[in-house]
Amino acid sequence: MSFKDVYPVHWGSGYIEAVQRAGLMNGVWERSENKPVVSDAAE
Repeated sequence: MSFKDVYPVHWGSGYIEAVQRAGLMNGVWERSENKPVVSDAAE
Protein backbone atom coordinates (compact mmCIF):
# COMPACT_ATOMS: atom_id res chain seq x y z
CA MET A 1 0.00 0.00 0.00
CA SER A 2 2.84 2.38 0.86
CA PHE A 3 4.46 1.69 -2.50
CA LYS A 4 1.21 2.31 -4.36
CA ASP A 5 0.77 5.55 -2.45
CA VAL A 6 4.26 6.77 -3.31
CA TYR A 7 3.92 5.80 -6.97
CA PRO A 8 1.04 8.17 -7.85
CA VAL A 9 2.62 10.93 -5.78
CA HIS A 10 5.87 10.52 -7.71
CA TRP A 11 3.98 10.68 -10.99
CA GLY A 12 2.18 13.82 -9.84
CA SER A 13 5.47 15.44 -8.85
CA GLY A 14 6.94 14.68 -12.28
CA TYR A 15 3.85 16.11 -13.97
CA ILE A 16 3.96 19.29 -11.91
CA GLU A 17 7.69 19.65 -12.59
CA ALA A 18 7.08 19.22 -16.32
CA VAL A 19 4.32 21.86 -16.24
CA GLN A 20 6.51 24.28 -14.27
CA ARG A 21 9.39 23.72 -16.70
CA ALA A 22 7.07 24.30 -19.66
CA GLY A 23 5.82 27.49 -18.02
CA LEU A 24 9.39 28.70 -17.45
CA MET A 25 10.30 27.95 -21.07
CA ASN A 26 7.15 29.73 -22.23
CA GLY A 27 8.05 32.77 -20.13
CA VAL A 28 11.60 32.80 -21.49
CA TRP A 29 10.33 32.48 -25.06
CA GLU A 30 7.82 35.30 -24.55
CA ARG A 31 10.47 37.53 -22.97
CA SER A 32 12.95 36.70 -25.71
CA GLU A 33 10.35 37.62 -28.33
CA ASN A 34 9.51 40.85 -26.50
CA LYS A 35 13.16 41.88 -26.10
CA PRO A 36 13.96 42.16 -29.83
CA VAL A 37 10.65 43.93 -30.41
CA VAL A 38 11.56 46.56 -27.81
CA SER A 39 15.05 46.92 -29.32
CA ASP A 40 13.52 47.47 -32.75
CA ALA A 41 11.15 50.09 -31.35
CA ALA A 42 14.04 51.84 -29.56
CA GLU A 43 16.04 51.93 -32.78
